[in-house]
Amino acid sequence: SGDATYRAIASTFADTDMRFSPDGTRVAFNSRRSGYSALWVSNRDGSRVTQLTHFEGGGRVGSPSWSADGKRIAFDAILTGTSSWNLHIVAADGGPVEPLTSDDFRNVRPSWSLDGRWIYFGSHRTGDWQIWRTPSVGGTPEQITRGGGLDPIVSRDGRIYYAKAPEEQGIWEVRGGEEVQIVPRG
Repeated sequence: SGDATYRAIASTFADTDMRFSPDGTRVAFNSRRSGYSALWVSNRDGSRVTQLTHFEGGGRVGSPSWSADGKRIAFDAILTGTSSWNLHIVAADGGPVEPLTSDDFRNVRPSWSLDGRWIYFGSHRTGDWQIWRTPSVGGTPEQITRGGGLDPIVSRDGRIYYAKAPEEQGIWEVRGGEEVQIVPRG
């Protein structure tokens, strides 16, 4: 934006996975400032800091993704006593956390569709990492890629871009079911 650099979130704990809201006025991030990993939001200037998740026993949360209207945040979490990452949704202003997936697969790095109907994510439910999508209200996940995929991002024009597992470089796009490499490195 050309703004001068400034400290927006200040604490003595690690604050990670920062994501700006679609209008750029708020920030969602992971922090251990409560003594355990939790999802927080604040205004862009660091004011009005609010804790959104309170998982009993802690665990770890990350990868916040704002809905296009800025009202909801999807994120991944591994809860204490479990062995799999799953997806959750919470209102950006607080409220109950709704599980989106609750299976024994690693489901990570959510990204909203522009219309808010779908959540795209990486999962290893086929034995290797692929891009999947599930309705944002919950439902059965659908596989999107067949040639590998992780860390999807839905662009402002609705295209789905993603990386593959670390051993295969590049940025890829799904075009009408075809998986096309866009950038050879990254």
